[in-house]
Amino acid sequence: MTPPSTVPIRWRKSSRSNANTACVEVARHATGFLVRDSKQAPIENPSVLAASECDWRALLTTICLGQGAE
Repeated sequence: MTPPSTVPIRWRKSSRSNANTACVEVARHATGFLVRDSKQAPIENPSVLAASECDWRALLTTICLGQGAE
């Protein structure tokens, strides 16, 4: 998915990320959240994963509870 270029997107990454670009960036969007690999940021039309707010919250809950890692 490529978000519309007319919508300003503010990408954020964790303050715990080190100086290299090996991290994931997240942006709030009108329909939920967008996620991308920071290494792709400089290229045109990078791959972007879109998640609804409900799905994003479920993912964060799963991560915080330590579920799904087997």
